Amino acid sequence: MSKTTGRLVDNLKLKNIHPNDIDCIVLTHLHPDHIAGLLPSNGNTLFPNARILLSDIEYSYWQKKPNLLELNIPPEVRKMLQSTTSEFLQRYADRIETVSMDEQLMADISLFAAPGHTPGHVGVEVQTDDTLFLIAGDAFLHPAHFTHPE
Repeated sequence: MSKTTGRLVDNLKLKNIHPNDIDCIVLTHLHPDHIAGLLPSNGNTLFPNARILLSDIEYSYWQKKPNLLELNIPPEVRKMLQSTTSEFLQRYADRIETVSMDEQLMADISLFAAPGHTPGHVGVEVQTDDTLFLIAGDAFLHPAHFTHPE
């Protein structure tokens, strides 16, 4: 994707977190900039003990192998979207678990529906004792979304 990507495992190891320590990965949606890091070039998978959670709507959409002709993107980008997503679904088929778009995953972690960028796009809400974190995925793509969230 770029020179600054593909460093997840190395950066985790710097914090003494190893791939076997990860037991759950929550994906906001299945675009390559969110999943390609889970597709090492050797054809294997990463994080062997991790369940992969994604919304049931997102999973269903990509399982149907959409032609994406409604998107105003170059054909080579359309092909890359389709092939990366297809490869991801194939490699991780035995570990994917679908959840509803408003699922409570744990006491302090829940999903919220944020469709639009993709049909099954979700955000993740993480509540600590005194802080609420929102992981918006690609729900905010421009500074104006923060200035005028409506």
